[in-house]
Amino acid sequence: GGLSVNLVIDLFGECNTRVDGDLRERRSDAREVFVPGGLSEGGILPPNLADSRWREFHGKHHFLRMLKESQKNGAASVKGKDRKDKVRYFQLLADDEIQKTVTEAPMLGKGAAGLGTLPPEYFGDRLEFARSYSSAFLYWLREKGGGRKAPESRQKFADLLRTFANSELPDAGGILAEVPESNFDEIFAGAYDRLLSDPELDPDVSLEGAFLHWLPKAR
Repeated sequence: GGLSVNLVIDLFGECNTRVDGDLRERRSDAREVFVPGGLSEGGILPPNLADSRWREFHGKHHFLRMLKESQKNGAASVKGKDRKDKVRYFQLLADDEIQKTVTEAPMLGKGAAGLGTLPPEYFGDRLEFARSYSSAFLYWLREKGGGRKAPESRQKFADLLRTFANSELPDAGGILAEVPESNFDEIFAGAYDRLLSDPELDPDVSLEGAFLHWLPKAR
């Protein structure tokens, strides 16, 4: 999904597709506006679209701005002995955009724990967050995750995609099958000499850890 979103961003500069994320169409209340020269009996204006906050910039920056804000607010919400570090927490909003909760990385790989235990009122924001997170992580992986210079990183990312494309997949009756989960983390480890993720989110140990420590400084 993240690759699909990023392909659209690369081609058109933004992505606001309605095939992933929170697919519900939310609208604000109808409004009254004086229109000079309008009909004396009045008329009806359609309500404004009340789109997800994650789509404010239509992914122009691979959702980095919103993720940074969510990460900052998440870290500020977790204090005291329960707080492990600053980079793993993200704030999510309920459908009423008043109630708040915090979800915790890792979000990727076998150890992902943060997205499966949220109350249903956070389901929409969770979907938008996951969409944004995957886009931003894959952008970082392509541009920063494989070397000090962008060309090196892009080459390693291309090699990763070739490895996935050439992996032996189970017979799916002519339908493209997913890479077996047991092979997924191993492919990343083989390509980058780092785990996809780890519980401590150590930037020297895992790719997700490096991404989360880079995110606050991203532009």
